[in-house]
Amino acid sequence: MDHFALFDIQHQVDGELFPKLLMHDLDPAQAERIESFEALKQSSVFRVLTHTNTPFRWLVGVDAVTGTRIGKTKADEEWDQLFDGSDIVGGYCVPAQGPEKRRTALLFFKKLEKPKARYADLAVDVLELFEQELAVAIDDDDQPHRQTLSASERSCLVWCACGKTSGEIGTILSLSEHTVNHYFTIAGQKLGTNNRVHTVARAIKLGLIDLSELN
Repeated sequence: MDHFALFDIQHQVDGELFPKLLMHDLDPAQAERIESFEALKQSSVFRVLTHTNTPFRWLVGVDAVTGTRIGKTKADEEWDQLFDGSDIVGGYCVPAQGPEKRRTALLFFKKLEKPKARYADLAVDVLELFEQELAVAIDDDDQPHRQTLSASERSCLVWCACGKTSGEIGTILSLSEHTVNHYFTIAGQKLGTNNRVHTVARAIKLGLIDLSELN
Protein backbone atom coordinates (compact mmCIF):
# COMPACT_ATOMS: atom_id res chain seq x y z
CA MET A 1 0.00 0.00 0.00
CA ASP A 2 1.12 3.58 -0.67
CA HIS A 3 -0.65 5.56 2.07
CA PHE A 4 -2.89 5.09 5.10
CA ALA A 5 -5.46 7.06 7.09
CA LEU A 6 -6.80 6.17 10.53
CA PHE A 7 -10.39 7.15 11.33
CA ASP A 8 -12.27 7.20 14.61
CA ILE A 9 -15.73 5.73 13.85
CA GLN A 10 -16.93 5.47 17.44
CA HIS A 11 -19.70 8.05 17.10
CA GLN A 12 -22.84 6.57 15.56
CA VAL A 13 -26.40 7.91 15.43
CA ASP A 14 -29.35 6.01 13.91
CA GLY A 15 -26.99 3.61 12.16
CA GLU A 16 -24.94 6.42 10.58
CA LEU A 17 -21.24 6.83 11.37
CA PHE A 18 -19.51 10.15 11.90
CA PRO A 19 -15.87 9.37 11.00
CA LYS A 20 -13.05 11.58 12.25
CA LEU A 21 -9.56 11.52 10.74
CA LEU A 22 -7.03 10.81 13.51
CA MET A 23 -3.69 10.24 11.76
CA HIS A 24 -2.39 9.67 8.25
CA ASP A 25 0.58 9.88 5.91
CA LEU A 26 -1.37 11.40 3.03
CA ASP A 27 -0.41 14.54 1.19
CA PRO A 28 -1.61 17.46 3.41
CA ALA A 29 -3.85 18.80 0.63
CA GLN A 30 -5.38 15.33 0.12
CA ALA A 31 -6.02 14.95 3.86
CA GLU A 32 -7.63 18.38 4.00
CA ARG A 33 -10.00 17.44 1.17
CA ILE A 34 -11.02 14.27 2.99
CA GLU A 35 -11.52 16.08 6.32
CA SER A 36 -13.68 18.74 4.66
CA PHE A 37 -15.79 16.21 2.74
CA GLU A 38 -19.21 16.68 4.34
CA ALA A 39 -20.68 13.50 2.80
CA LEU A 40 -17.87 11.28 4.11
CA LYS A 41 -20.23 9.34 6.39
CA GLN A 42 -22.56 8.68 3.42
CA SER A 43 -19.91 7.16 1.16
CA SER A 44 -20.28 3.42 0.64
CA VAL A 45 -16.92 2.68 2.31
CA PHE A 46 -18.20 4.03 5.61
CA ARG A 47 -21.69 2.63 5.12
CA VAL A 48 -20.13 -0.84 4.98
CA LEU A 49 -18.55 -0.14 8.37
CA THR A 50 -21.97 0.28 9.98
CA HIS A 51 -22.58 -3.46 9.79
CA THR A 52 -19.21 -5.26 9.56
CA ASN A 53 -15.91 -5.66 11.39
CA THR A 54 -14.35 -7.67 8.55
CA PRO A 55 -11.56 -6.14 6.42
CA PHE A 56 -12.67 -5.42 2.86
CA ARG A 57 -11.30 -4.06 -0.40
CA TRP A 58 -12.56 -0.81 -1.89
CA LEU A 59 -12.08 0.65 -5.38
CA VAL A 60 -12.54 4.11 -6.81
CA GLY A 61 -15.56 4.02 -9.09
CA VAL A 62 -17.19 1.04 -7.35
CA ASP A 63 -19.92 1.00 -4.72
CA ALA A 64 -18.33 -0.75 -1.71
CA VAL A 65 -21.73 -2.04 -0.57
CA THR A 66 -22.84 -3.68 -3.84
CA GLY A 67 -19.43 -4.19 -5.45
CA THR A 68 -20.67 -2.74 -8.74
CA ARG A 69 -20.41 0.51 -10.68
CA ILE A 70 -24.17 0.62 -11.07
CA GLY A 71 -26.38 2.69 -8.80
CA LYS A 72 -23.59 4.74 -7.25
CA THR A 73 -24.78 7.52 -4.97
CA LYS A 74 -23.85 11.19 -5.22
CA ALA A 75 -21.76 10.75 -2.08
CA ASP A 76 -19.73 8.01 -3.77
CA GLU A 77 -19.23 10.15 -6.86
CA GLU A 78 -17.94 12.95 -4.64
CA TRP A 79 -15.75 10.45 -2.74
CA ASP A 80 -14.19 9.38 -6.06
CA GLN A 81 -13.53 13.02 -6.96
CA LEU A 82 -11.35 13.33 -3.86
CA PHE A 83 -8.77 11.16 -5.61
CA ASP A 84 -8.81 12.83 -9.02
CA GLY A 85 -5.24 13.42 -10.17
CA SER A 86 -3.71 11.36 -7.35
CA ASP A 87 -3.44 7.98 -9.14
CA ILE A 88 -5.16 6.34 -6.15
CA VAL A 89 -7.34 3.51 -7.45
CA GLY A 90 -8.51 1.94 -4.20
CA GLY A 91 -7.15 -0.02 -1.27
CA TYR A 92 -8.29 -1.85 1.84
CA CYS A 93 -10.36 -0.92 4.87
CA VAL A 94 -9.58 -2.69 8.15
CA PRO A 95 -12.00 -2.11 11.05
CA ALA A 96 -10.59 -2.55 14.55
CA GLN A 97 -11.62 -2.01 18.14
CA GLY A 98 -9.42 -0.17 20.61
CA PRO A 99 -9.60 0.40 24.37
CA GLU A 100 -13.06 0.83 25.89
CA LYS A 101 -14.59 -0.61 22.70
CA ARG A 102 -13.49 2.42 20.70
CA ARG A 103 -14.14 1.63 17.03
CA THR A 104 -11.59 2.69 14.45
CA ALA A 105 -10.96 1.99 10.78
CA LEU A 106 -7.65 2.06 8.93
CA LEU A 107 -7.90 2.83 5.22
CA PHE A 108 -4.99 1.82 3.01
CA PHE A 109 -4.62 3.62 -0.32
CA LYS A 110 -3.11 2.02 -3.43
CA LYS A 111 -1.84 3.91 -6.48
CA LEU A 112 -1.98 2.78 -10.11
CA GLU A 113 -2.38 -0.99 -9.74
CA LYS A 114 -5.70 -2.19 -8.40
CA PRO A 115 -5.44 -4.20 -5.16
CA LYS A 116 -5.49 -7.81 -6.36
CA ALA A 117 -6.83 -9.57 -3.29
CA ARG A 118 -7.43 -9.20 0.41
CA TYR A 119 -4.72 -10.84 2.49
CA ALA A 120 -4.89 -12.01 6.10
CA ASP A 121 -1.53 -10.63 7.23
CA LEU A 122 -2.83 -7.11 6.68
CA ALA A 123 -5.50 -7.52 9.35
CA VAL A 124 -3.02 -9.07 11.77
CA ASP A 125 -0.55 -6.19 11.37
CA VAL A 126 -3.25 -3.56 11.77
CA LEU A 127 -4.75 -5.14 14.87
CA GLU A 128 -1.28 -5.35 16.41
CA LEU A 129 -0.71 -1.68 15.65
CA PHE A 130 -4.07 -0.66 17.14
CA GLU A 131 -3.61 -2.77 20.23
CA GLN A 132 -0.38 -0.98 21.07
CA GLU A 133 -0.88 2.50 19.65
CA LEU A 134 -4.48 3.20 20.64
CA ALA A 135 -3.98 1.78 24.13
CA VAL A 136 -1.72 4.74 24.96
CA ALA A 137 -3.26 7.34 22.64
CA ILE A 138 -5.41 8.98 25.30
CA ASP A 139 -2.45 9.43 27.65
CA ASP A 140 -0.16 10.65 24.88
CA ASP A 141 -2.50 13.23 23.36
CA ASP A 142 -2.05 15.76 26.16
CA GLN A 143 1.69 15.23 26.69
CA PRO A 144 4.26 17.00 24.47
CA HIS A 145 6.81 14.53 23.07
CA ARG A 146 10.37 15.50 23.94
CA GLN A 147 12.30 12.73 22.21
CA THR A 148 14.04 13.28 18.90
CA LEU A 149 15.44 10.80 16.42
CA SER A 150 18.82 10.97 14.74
CA ALA A 151 19.00 11.25 10.97
CA SER A 152 20.08 7.59 10.71
CA GLU A 153 17.24 6.41 12.95
CA ARG A 154 14.72 8.37 10.89
CA SER A 155 16.07 6.98 7.63
CA CYS A 156 15.79 3.40 8.90
CA LEU A 157 12.19 3.97 10.02
CA VAL A 158 11.21 5.59 6.73
CA TRP A 159 12.55 2.64 4.72
CA CYS A 160 10.95 0.20 7.16
CA ALA A 161 7.60 1.92 6.55
CA CYS A 162 8.12 1.15 2.86
CA GLY A 163 8.44 -2.56 3.60
CA LYS A 164 12.22 -2.91 3.47
CA THR A 165 14.03 -5.51 5.61
CA SER A 166 17.06 -4.73 7.78
CA GLY A 167 19.32 -6.24 5.13
CA GLU A 168 17.76 -4.17 2.35
CA ILE A 169 17.92 -1.00 4.44
CA GLY A 170 21.58 -1.70 5.18
CA THR A 171 22.31 -1.95 1.45
CA ILE A 172 20.44 1.29 0.72
CA LEU A 173 22.13 3.25 3.52
CA SER A 174 25.53 1.50 3.26
CA LEU A 175 25.22 0.14 6.79
CA SER A 176 25.59 -3.34 8.26
CA GLU A 177 22.40 -5.22 9.14
CA HIS A 178 23.55 -5.19 12.78
CA THR A 179 23.82 -1.39 12.74
CA VAL A 180 20.36 -1.05 11.21
CA ASN A 181 18.88 -3.27 13.93
CA HIS A 182 20.70 -1.17 16.53
CA TYR A 183 19.08 2.00 15.16
CA PHE A 184 15.65 0.34 15.38
CA THR A 185 16.33 -0.64 18.99
CA ILE A 186 17.41 2.88 19.98
CA ALA A 187 14.45 4.48 18.18
CA GLY A 188 12.08 2.09 19.96
CA GLN A 189 13.60 2.96 23.32
CA LYS A 190 13.26 6.68 22.65
CA LEU A 191 9.62 6.36 21.60
CA GLY A 192 8.64 3.77 24.20
CA THR A 193 7.46 1.22 21.66
CA ASN A 194 7.51 -2.58 21.56
CA ASN A 195 8.33 -3.45 17.95
CA ARG A 196 9.03 -1.95 14.55
CA VAL A 197 5.40 -1.63 13.50
CA HIS A 198 4.65 0.31 16.66
CA THR A 199 7.81 2.44 16.34
CA VAL A 200 7.02 3.45 12.76
CA ALA A 201 3.39 4.25 13.63
CA ARG A 202 4.42 6.36 16.64
CA ALA A 203 7.08 8.22 14.66
CA ILE A 204 4.57 9.07 11.90
CA LYS A 205 1.96 10.16 14.44
CA LEU A 206 4.45 12.47 16.17
CA GLY A 207 5.67 13.92 12.89
CA LEU A 208 9.21 12.62 13.46
CA ILE A 209 9.41 10.96 10.04
CA ASP A 210 7.96 11.95 6.69
CA LEU A 211 7.51 9.34 3.97
CA SER A 212 7.70 12.07 1.34
CA GLU A 213 11.44 12.14 2.04
CA LEU A 214 11.68 9.22 -0.39
CA ASN A 215 10.33 11.27 -3.30
